[in-house]
Amino acid sequence: MFAGSPEFDAPEAALTPPASSTAPVRTRRRRANGLMSTVFAKLDCTPRWRERLWEITTPTLMVHGAVDPFFPVGNAEALAAAMPSATLKILDGVGAELPCQAHAQVAAAVLAHTAP
Repeated sequence: MFAGSPEFDAPEAALTPPASSTAPVRTRRRRANGLMSTVFAKLDCTPRWRERLWEITTPTLMVHGAVDPFFPVGNAEALAAAMPSATLKILDGVGAELPCQAHAQVAAAVLAHTAP
């Protein structure tokens, strides 16, 4: 799902053919976003998993787009703060997708995170 980052790379997106549909791309995106909202609203999160994040002691790398329209950066910051061994990497100019220009940045973060 492309959520519309300011740095959205239209030529890169054009390289991947859209899923077969007769609806325009914009319409399909709206449907996907609406569906995601419905799914998250109906989830039964009992017991509350956020209250147990402190139990995750394994070093965890969280990667989040700075301009994610669905989950703001504050969500990622709160999750990382609740996990004692979490590291948060925020990608400037990135929304919910991972554009090619961010691949090297993410790869470097993963390598640094997993280095002995």
